[in-house]
Amino acid sequence: MKLLALRKPDEIFKKSPNLVINCADKPFGIDIFFDKASTKYNIPVIFGSYASTTINTVAKIPGKTINISDFLDDNAITNKSMINSEIPTSVIAPATFMVASMVSYYVVMLLTSLRTPTTAIQIDMDGWKVLKYDISKKRS
Repeated sequence: MKLLALRKPDEIFKKSPNLVINCADKPFGIDIFFDKASTKYNIPVIFGSYASTTINTVAKIPGKTINISDFLDDNAITNKSMINSEIPTSVIAPATFMVASMVSYYVVMLLTSLRTPTTAIQIDMDGWKVLKYDISKKRS
């Protein structure tokens, strides 16, 4: 399925779901479109992404966590964590499995009220560097 217009995130949020999951990477800036719609409609979004061997899992919960744009400003996956893109995609398949698992766990935490996910996780599987980011919205 191809996202054809920027209004599509609004169409999803207008249906008042309990939660939205975004793991798409195109069109460029799609995370920001979903982030803005999340704020506008007060509906949480779980973001999952990977680039090469690095995965991100971030929860945007309006009023409780920062905007995805604020997270990505300082913590986006960079070219430093990218490996040679000439390798077969089957080598990268574990990254898709791992990010899907992380996103699923965030969904369970949020929908069951087990815990409010206020930590973004970034894992570089080439060396197993695990980074945790506090994404809780600080009260002023």
